[in-house]
Amino acid sequence: YIQVIHQKNLGLSCARNAGLKVASGKYIAFVDSDDKITQGSLQKIISWVEKTKADIYFMQAKKFYSNGYKVDLGDGINHKNIYGRSKREVIKFIAKSKKYPGSACTKLYRRAFLIEAGLYFPNDRRYSEDLGFVRDCLLTANSFDCIDIPYYEYRQNREGSITNSFSIKKFNDIVTFLSDSIEIADRGEKEYKKYILSFVAYEYCILLWHLSDVTKGYDEAYSILLKYAWVQKYGMNIKIKCIYLCTKLLGIRYTSCLLKKMKK
Repeated sequence: YIQVIHQKNLGLSCARNAGLKVASGKYIAFVDSDDKITQGSLQKIISWVEKTKADIYFMQAKKFYSNGYKVDLGDGINHKNIYGRSKREVIKFIAKSKKYPGSACTKLYRRAFLIEAGLYFPNDRRYSEDLGFVRDCLLTANSFDCIDIPYYEYRQNREGSITNSFSIKKFNDIVTFLSDSIEIADRGEKEYKKYILSFVAYEYCILLWHLSDVTKGYDEAYSILLKYAWVQKYGMNIKIKCIYLCTKLLGIRYTSCLLKKMKK
C-alpha cells in the first residue's frame, strides 16, 4: 500500500504533485514531515466519508509543543455549519470565520474531484503554496463536509522548520497569493468576489503581523503593505475589521508592532 517516489528535490509542491499522480485511493490527505495524525482517527474518518462522499472535508486540528501542551488550531469550522450547505453558503461562512483555513493538511479531498478539476500545487518552489491550492479547491468543489473528530497535529517551534522563520521571500510568496486572488476575484463570478477578498484581507493581516520579522528587505515589505492596504476593508470578521481601523488611525508600522506585542 506504500509507494516511495525518488525524484530530484524540487520542493514540497512537486513532492505532493508526484504523490497525487500515482495515488489510487478514493481520498487524498497531505501530511507534512514534522507533523502527525491523531492515533485512531483514520478508521473513524473512513466510516464517515463513505456516508457523505463530499468533494472536500474540513478536518479538526491541534497545535502541539515539545512540552506536550496542545491547543486547538482555531479554524472555527464544524459539521453543522458546512454539511448540506450550498457552495455559496460554505464560502460565505468561511469568509466570516476567524481565519482563512489555508492549510492543505487540514482537509481531506475526493481524489477524482482533484484529478478531474486539474487541481495541483504550483511548481515554483514558493512558500505558503497551500493558500492558492485551498482557494482553488473551495471555488471548484460542489459538496462539502466537516468531520468533528481530532485528526491533524501541527508540531510547533521546531528548529529549522520552514514555518518557524519569516524571510522576504516568504513574505513575497504570500503576496503572490494576494495578487493572484485579487485577479481571480476580478474576473470571476461577482457573488464570490467579496468572499475571496476577505481571504486576501486575512492573509494581509498575517503579513502585517510579520513585518518586523523581515530584517532583510523591510522597506520592500513595507511598500507592499502600503500598496495592498485597501484589501483590509473587505475583511468580514471582527478581528480584521479592528486591525483595519488600527492601520487607519496608527499607520502600518505601529499597527504591526501592536499586533506583535499582543501575540506575545
